[in-house]
Amino acid sequence: SSNFGGALDNVKIEHIANFFVDHMENDNLGRIAAAHMAYADSDGLYSNICIELAKLCSIAVDFPKTGVPAIFPKELSPKKYPHFMEKDPTKSYHSEKILGQIYDRLPNNINDRSAAIDGNGFDANLLLEGYEQYVENAFVDFEDYYADLCDIMESYQIYDEAEIISGYVGQFSAYDYQNRHEKNGDIQARLCKEVTLLIDYYHDLFWDEFGDDTREIEFKHMQKASAWYYVAYEGYKKYYDQEDTFLSFPWVVVDIICQIKRNINQS
Repeated sequence: SSNFGGALDNVKIEHIANFFVDHMENDNLGRIAAAHMAYADSDGLYSNICIELAKLCSIAVDFPKTGVPAIFPKELSPKKYPHFMEKDPTKSYHSEKILGQIYDRLPNNINDRSAAIDGNGFDANLLLEGYEQYVENAFVDFEDYYADLCDIMESYQIYDEAEIISGYVGQFSAYDYQNRHEKNGDIQARLCKEVTLLIDYYHDLFWDEFGDDTREIEFKHMQKASAWYYVAYEGYKKYYDQEDTFLSFPWVVVDIICQIKRNINQS
């Protein structure tokens, strides 16, 4: 192992070479992330094994900086995988959980966007009375979100919003693979972490205006969520006269959007 046990005053080429070899031998991020997904489907996200894997994942992500590897015990390797992970059919089962349902609804040819998407699915019922007061600031937040998501897309050379947000990338570019010296699973795990940080940032930004630590959903919060929804689905195209938009923007506050929908269904 090349774990030096601390900082070095004089780093030599053999130290770098040893660390590189150590990294290649012990980088288990992809395996850990895949195992976490499998157990989250079968045992639940908050099961003991998922919590243990989440801790290992945190160690694995920091491994290139710390030199401390995440040891992945063989006994944590899943015996079966949900079908949407597209593993060996003999080791797969049909998942009835939400990811399995979404996977089953996809067209056979995922590249056929016309089959996958029929318009943008705009739901005017999600626009609550008074949402207009939040539209101006929503445009500002959307433009920042747009720029940040574009940066991630450019970094990984993935230009499909659905792939970026879901983490299910059809194919990473050869450039990305060669320059990162990582397996696709490892790149995918890092991509997911970046997107999660982005979503968390804009979720917190949404609430900052209200200065409410309890974050109990009130009508004013739903009005603002409506404004975010409007800007992403209709406003951006209308006022900037372009089709390119990121529909994921309002779903950063999916809990509030869902509350609006529940209220509509109950009324």
